[in-house]
Formats: sequence, structure tokens, C-alpha cells
Amino acid sequence: MRHLPLSRFRGALLGCAIGESLGLYCTHLADANPVRSRQMSLHLDPNLVLDQPLSFSHRLLLATDSLIQCGGLDLKDWGDRIHAAHLSEPFKLQESMAPILAIPLALFFHEDSVKLRQKVNQVAELEPGKAAQKQGSLVLAAAIAQALNETLHPWRYLPTVIARGEDAFNASGFGQQLRQVQTLLEQDAGLDAAIAQLCPSDSPAPREDPDTAVAIALYCCLSSLEDFRLSVIRAIRTGYQLPLTVALTAALSGAHNSTADIPVAWRIALNRAAMSDSSLGVIHPIPAEAQILQHSDRLFAAWCGTYDPKSQVNAIAAIAAPHMIRPR
Repeated sequence: MRHLPLSRFRGALLGCAIGESLGLYCTHLADANPVRSRQMSLHLDPNLVLDQPLSFSHRLLLATDSLIQCGGLDLKDWGDRIHAAHLSEPFKLQESMAPILAIPLALFFHEDSVKLRQKVNQVAELEPGKAAQKQGSLVLAAAIAQALNETLHPWRYLPTVIARGEDAFNASGFGQQLRQVQTLLEQDAGLDAAIAQLCPSDSPAPREDPDTAVAIALYCCLSSLEDFRLSVIRAIRTGYQLPLTVALTAALSGAHNSTADIPVAWRIALNRAAMSDSSLGVIHPIPAEAQILQHSDRLFAAWCGTYDPKSQVNAIAAIAAPHMIRPR
């Protein structure tokens, strides 16, 4: 076992928050100074005022809370929590949120691929008329599950997905994008070639497509699977729907590389940005690292079957590799 499962749980949720924060910061930086955005040092400015709310991370934690308290997916409880937090009224799944909400599902159901697929489909059905776009969430969730099971291979994952896909899926725009990503990986193509293939400027497709964000995230992560920082930087420099694309890339890379590979400077910057006396923390609330890690630990305990919602003290159980008996 290369990384402890708990560390991978933490890496996925913490990576998502850091990726979203970096994506929002760099979006503002690109708007203010396009030249500087290509030479960015990637340090969050805690006093930066952004033009859009930071909601991905908070919705992610609300979904995680629901999984913990209910011991599984309960869409009514999920909706009640979001409604109570005044994040959505009435509760309706935003199109770009589907891949984000697949992250805690992938963590909680990573050992059962059939059940994982069922749960992701249930969440995707909250958005009427968008059933065709649930494929991105399914592919991302399966990749995170394989990362936790230590079976994610950069050159084998996508061919398996494509081979198992139905004709309608392979003929869809997202299926074609996955084949493009696989070709880019096989050719060891650079980032500029990937951008030209996956998000060309003259494409008639909508600029903000969550499935395209998933395809780009897969390329950025699988092309540098063992390097969290490089994967995130690649996602930022694509310039495509930065908050979502970078958050997805960081979540997948964090699940594979765990918290051990997340730069300390980015973790410190996240905590500074989450401070209530910073303009970013007041206008765009960001969960602090301690809050994210607490949710990660509780989700891991719920997955282990050792979490008691009525108890204030929940110890983390010792976990060994699957099918292995080891002394404690």
C-alpha cells in the first residue's frame, strides 16, 4: 500500500478546495493581466476580491456531511442541508456541480463499482434534461475509485472506459474527447496540443461544459500522474473554466498522491484565504484546511463502519491492504 486510505480521502477533498481557490485566483489574474497570468507564481492573495462566489467546496462538504450522517446517499437529506445553508432555493443541481458532487460518492463507494455508478446516476438525475451529461461524472468517479484502489494506470484507464462504453456514449462529444485524450497520452503530446484538441477557440460547443472540464482534468492528471503540483499547473494554464477544471484535476490527483504531494505553500495560502478578516474570506467563504480534514476523517470513519453520529469521540480504525491479515 503506497498511501494510507485516510491520506487519500484527505487528498481528494483538500485538493478540490485548493484547486478551486487557485482557479478563481488565476481567473481574476488573467482578466487583470493576461501576460502575467502566463508567468504566475500560483500563490493565493488573501486580500483578493473575486467576482464570483466560491461554492464548490462548501457544497462538497455538505454532501460529505450527508453521506456521513445517513451512512449513504439520501437525496432528501442532501437537499435539506443545501436549502438550510441558503445555497440553493429550491434545491436543484447546477450543471457544473455534478462532477464535483461525484467526488465524495467516489470516496465512499470506491470498493463497489456497480453501487458507485448507481449513486452517481441518482445524483445526475436531479438535473432534468441533462442525463446525457452524467457521463463525465461517472468517468471521473471511476477514476477516483481506481486511484483509491491503486489500480489507476495512465495508459490503461481510458481504453477500458471506451471499450466498455455503449455506442451512444462513444459517438457522443464526450466519448470523442476521451479518445482524443487517449491519443494525446499515447503520443506524449504537450499542453498546447491538448488545448488545441480539447478546447479549440473556434469550437461551436458551449464554453462552459462540465464534461469538457472532466476530459481536460483527466489529461492534466494522467499526463503527470505522480506530480500533484504539475497536474494543477497544467489545468490552470488551459484557461478553460478554471475553478471547475482545476478543482477536478486537484481532487483526482489528490486521491492518487494523497496529502503528501500537496505543496505546503498552497495549504498555508488556503488557510490564510479562509480567515474571516480577509476580503476573500468575507465575500467568498472558503472552508479552512482543518474543517476539510475533519470532514475527510469522519467520512473515512463512516466508510470503515466505525463512525457513530451520536458520539463525540470517533477513533480511526487501523486499515491494512485489501485481503491481507496483519497484526495491529
